[in-house]
Amino acid sequence: MRKLNMIFILCFTIPVLAFAQLREYQLDSCASTKKWGMSLGNEFPGANGKLTIDAGKLLINYNFSGGGKYIAIWPKVKLPEHVKEIFLEVVPVQNCRINYRIVDATGRVFQGKSQIIKKSAEAFKLNFKTTGSWESSWGGEKSLQPRQPFKQFFFMISPQKDLPETGTIKLESFGITSDVEIPASFSGTDAKLETCNWQVSAEWVPSLEGALLKVTANKKASDPVMFSINFPRAGRDDVFRHQLINSETFFYSPPLTDGGNVYNRYNLIMKLSDDKGNQAQTLLTLSGNKSASINFGAPTASKDIKSSKIGVCTHLSYGRMPHWKFWAPYRELIDGIAECGYKWIRDGYYMDKLDDGSFKVKEWDINWIKYARSKGLDIILVIALRPERSLEEYAKYIEGTLKDTEGLVNVFELGNEPHNFHWKKKFGGAWNGYDPKTGEIDQWVTEHLKMTNFIADHIKKLRPDATVIGLGACSPTNQLILSKCEVSNNIDGIADHPYTYSMPPERIPFGKGHLKRDGIIVADGSYNSLIESYSNVFKKSGKIRSLWITEFGFSSFWFNGSNENNMYAGFTEEAQAVYVIRRYFMDLAHPVIATTCLYDYLDDYGSKEYNPEANFGTIRADHSRKPVYYAVQRLNSLFNGYNYDVTVKAEVISQPLHRSCVQGILVKDWDESSFSNSNDIMTAAFNNPDKSNTKMLAVWSAQAYSRQFNNRVCSLKIPGMGEYKNAVAIDVITGRSYDVNIKVEANDLFIENLSIKGNPMVIKLIK
Repeated sequence: MRKLNMIFILCFTIPVLAFAQLREYQLDSCASTKKWGMSLGNEFPGANGKLTIDAGKLLINYNFSGGGKYIAIWPKVKLPEHVKEIFLEVVPVQNCRINYRIVDATGRVFQGKSQIIKKSAEAFKLNFKTTGSWESSWGGEKSLQPRQPFKQFFFMISPQKDLPETGTIKLESFGITSDVEIPASFSGTDAKLETCNWQVSAEWVPSLEGALLKVTANKKASDPVMFSINFPRAGRDDVFRHQLINSETFFYSPPLTDGGNVYNRYNLIMKLSDDKGNQAQTLLTLSGNKSASINFGAPTASKDIKSSKIGVCTHLSYGRMPHWKFWAPYRELIDGIAECGYKWIRDGYYMDKLDDGSFKVKEWDINWIKYARSKGLDIILVIALRPERSLEEYAKYIEGTLKDTEGLVNVFELGNEPHNFHWKKKFGGAWNGYDPKTGEIDQWVTEHLKMTNFIADHIKKLRPDATVIGLGACSPTNQLILSKCEVSNNIDGIADHPYTYSMPPERIPFGKGHLKRDGIIVADGSYNSLIESYSNVFKKSGKIRSLWITEFGFSSFWFNGSNENNMYAGFTEEAQAVYVIRRYFMDLAHPVIATTCLYDYLDDYGSKEYNPEANFGTIRADHSRKPVYYAVQRLNSLFNGYNYDVTVKAEVISQPLHRSCVQGILVKDWDESSFSNSNDIMTAAFNNPDKSNTKMLAVWSAQAYSRQFNNRVCSLKIPGMGEYKNAVAIDVITGRSYDVNIKVEANDLFIENLSIKGNPMVIKLIK
C-alpha cells in the first residue's frame, strides 16, 4: 500500500509563525451501502430516504414532503483516537441544510450547528471539528468536549422552508484528520494483469480502516472480458464480477466482516477471462497490521526446525546403482528435502567387507549421510537383516556400522518388512506370521526376532546412547511378538508400516473380524484404535516403548484395466496431499509415536504411471513437485515448535450432514471383514512453549476425499479457552487463510458453523 497522504495546514499566531502538521486518513470510499446505516428520525415521523449507489458512489436520497425533522446516516467503520476533524467529500444536487453529531466514549451526544450547503457539480470537502462549537449535548458523562475514542459520527440533513423538500447528496469519501500518525489496519500489494488485449492494474488506496482497491482497466483492442476478484472465505469465496466493455476506473471494497481481522492475511485472486477460454490471474495480498505475528506456513528449512516427528523415506543408498539412477543426484534431492522442512530421513546403506573380515560403510553412503546432516536432517538408518548371514558376522557388521557413523547417526532400525523380504521366503509361513490351525507363530517370525534381539543387544553394548527400533513386520505380527515372545529390553521402539492401501488415512485394514486370521485383534478398523492397542501392548509387556511409523503413504498411480486387483488404489495427487496431511495430524497427536516417515520422497521407477510402487513420491521422477510436497512443507512450518496439547479438548458439538453426503462402505470384503467410512469431524490441539499466547487446532473431515459436494459445516466447543478470542484458519493444502466465527460463553470458546471444503486446516487461536 502507498504511504498515507498528508495535508499541511498553516496556523498563524502572533507573534510567532507555527506549523501544525495534520495527517489526513480516508476511512471509506463511499462505494457501498453495506458500510453505512440510515435513520429517518422516527421520533419525528414523516421523513423518508434511501441509500443507493450510482456510478460507484453513495447517494443519500431524502424526502421531507411528508414531514419529519431530520434523516441521518452513519459509517459503520470504527473511528480511531486522536481525531481532530471528520470530513466528507460531497456533491449536493440542490441546496440543503446539514448538521452532524458525535457520540463520545461515554455515550454523550454532541450536536454541531447547522449550516446551508449549496448545490454543486464538483465535489467539495465538509470539515466537522471534533471540538465544536456545539449547539447542544446530552447523555453520557457530562463534559464540555467529547471524549475519545468516539463511538459514532452522524451526518444529518434537515428540512427548511426555503429549501427543496426532496433531494440527493452524493458522497465521494469519508475520513478524518489527526495530528498523530495512526497505523492503518491493513496494507496490500498492488498487481497488474494483461491478457485478451486488456491491461488491468489494481492499487490499494490509503485507508485507515478496512481496505479499498482502485482498479484501472485499459482496453487496447478486444471484445468485452470478465474481471473478477475472489475474496477468501472458509466456505464459499465472495466473488466480485464486473464485465469490462470500455476502458474505465472503478473501486472494489473487500467484504471484511466487522472491519476485518488484523491477524489475518487475505490472499485475493484477481482474474481476467473471455468467452474463448483465455484467462490470466494473479494474487492480491491484503495483510492485517498484526498478521506479521502469525506464521501462515512460509517455508522453513530443516536447520530451522527445532524438533519434529515428521520424516520421509529415501533410497539415496541406491543412487550409485545404474538402475536406480533417479536417486543419484543426492545433493539436489537432499536440498529439496531440507527446503521442505523435514526433520528425519529414513534410508539404508551398504558395507564393504574387508580382507580381515571387518566391515566398512561404503563411501557413497557416508557422503550422502554427511551431506544430509549438514542440512539439519536426522537419520533413521536401516540395518538390513538377512537370514543367510551368521550372528558372528553381524557382530562385525554392526561394529563397522557404529564406527563409521559415529556422530552422524544415532537411530538404527533393525530390518525392513521381514514378511516381504528374505525371512518368509526362506522359512515359509503366512504373511502375518500366524497359523490359525495350530495357533502358533511361524518360524520366520521367531528366527527374525532372534537376530533382532542379538543385534539390539550388541548395539547397546557398543553405544548405549543409541536408539534401536525394530520388528518392522505388519501390525498383528508385531503385537503377537510383543505379547508372546521375549523381546530384548534393548529395543527402544517398534517399527510399523500402517498403510491403508486403498482407504482414507483414518482407516486401517485390521478389524475385530480378523481374530481368527491374525490370532490377535489390533484395531477396530480405525487408525487411532491401532495406535491405542500398541500403547496397551507396551504397558502389558513391562517396557514402555515408542512407536516409529517408518513407512506410510498413498500412491498416485493410474488404473489401466489390468492393475485393479492390486492392494493399493490409485489416488489423485490432490487426495494424496490431503491424506498425507491428515495422517500426519493423527501421528502428531499421539505421544506414543516418536517419528512418522512418509514413503517416499521421489517417485521410484521413473514415475511409471500404471505402477503402484512408482507413484508414492512427493516429487516426480523429473523432480517436479506434487501438491503433497507443498502441503507437507506448509505443515512442517506451521508445526515448528508445536507439540500435542493434552490439556485442550475440542468438542464437536455439531456436524450435520445432508443424507446424500453420508458415506458408507469403503471395502465390502477384506478377508471376510468390511470397512466403513468415518463421517466424523476430527480435531487435535497443539501448543508451543515459546508462544504462550497462541494455541493451534487441527480440524478435518475424516470422510473419503471427495469434491462432489461443496462443503460440510461443524461447530466446536473448546472448554476453558475463552481468552483466545482471535482466530485465523489456514488451509494446509492451499495456504489460503480465512476468518473464523468465534463466540465466548463462561470462558468457553465456541467456533460456530466452521465450513470445511475437504482440505484439512489448522486454526491459530490467539490470546
